[in-house]
Amino acid sequence: MTKPDDDDPIAALTGEPSLPLSREGKAMERLQGWLERPLWSGARNPVGPLAWPEGVCILAGIDPEASADADAAGWALLPGALTFYGFSSFPRDRHERMQLLVTAEEHIGLLTGLGLKTAPPSRWIDRVQREGIPIPWQEARMRAAQSARRRGQHETEDAVKLLNDEGRTAFIAARDSSFEGLRTKSGRPHQGKIAKEVTEAMQAIVGEDAPESEILKFDTVRKYVAAWLKEVGT
Repeated sequence: MTKPDDDDPIAALTGEPSLPLSREGKAMERLQGWLERPLWSGARNPVGPLAWPEGVCILAGIDPEASADADAAGWALLPGALTFYGFSSFPRDRHERMQLLVTAEEHIGLLTGLGLKTAPPSRWIDRVQREGIPIPWQEARMRAAQSARRRGQHETEDAVKLLNDEGRTAFIAARDSSFEGLRTKSGRPHQGKIAKEVTEAMQAIVGEDAPESEILKFDTVRKYVAAWLKEVGT
């Protein structure tokens, strides 16, 4: 019998793609997969061993397909479920696993009592929240989303720094060469051509295949170039 992952949630949304996900990262990835499905069934999942309705299992923090056994020892828990049920790590002995089963079944009873039928995940979640029933993975999901937003903010800040460093250096070099080859037919500095020169200089630092988050969008670079041209009076 395989033991399910007992996990730590934020890596799935914030870990580098080239690095292996943590156990909880894999659990968060599974949760995200469930949230992206069009429907959660009001009947048991035919793939997994759990007897409860598919949607109920998910909202109880138990993956109905990844679980290996109906017994708690074989459950694949979703992020935050262990903490929600009062455990700091997956229970090792039979007594603790029985305690997990009993505690989870109490929560499952509340969810089953709602009588929800097959519906989109959002409808399941909305109904459960309206009833005031907590969702084991909700807090972990919110933390992961906040971490992803912070990461995105940091990446944007890094991209601006790159523009102000390497990008500005490329602009100054173009200015010092009197914008040779970077002018319009009328002789004025061509913002688009200069922005392309600046962007290429930044790409030389981070690589051509770098994600968009590492280099600002071309239109943004062009706006910076326009401001720089005003600064130098051209």
